[in-house]
Amino acid sequence: MTTLTFGLTYDYLCPFARNANEHVVTALRAGAPWDVDVRPFSLTQAKAAEAGEARWDAPAALRRSGVLALAVAEVVRARAPERFLDVHLELFALRHDRAEDLRDPDRVAAALERAGAPTVLVDDAAAGLEAVRTSHETLVAREVW
Repeated sequence: MTTLTFGLTYDYLCPFARNANEHVVTALRAGAPWDVDVRPFSLTQAKAAEAGEARWDAPAALRRSGVLALAVAEVVRARAPERFLDVHLELFALRHDRAEDLRDPDRVAAALERAGAPTVLVDDAAAGLEAVRTSHETLVAREVW
């Protein structure tokens, strides 16, 4: 069986990204022979960059809508990779099912708890910020957005 390799971007603010990512996760869990490179892209930072306001320094960047959740997801990917897909779906649900604020560390921690990931990883969000920035800037350079 041939393995399909492709990239998939995400931002927890985007309902279209949610749809695509949920379908891919469902397929992967069902055994799809895919090698998927799932990478964050910050719509908030993209719009801020257009206005000349993008900043990646913590804590300012982590207060921008969606960036905290992206950074926490990257911390989970690095430190608890077996929980990444569960956290990934919970963070989409946090925004789109629960209509809760992705900037709220307590809400993000609750999403991690529902996904079975250590909630203390929220405290290390700044550690994931560099991975988000690198991914975002790489995707911008490739004119993904």
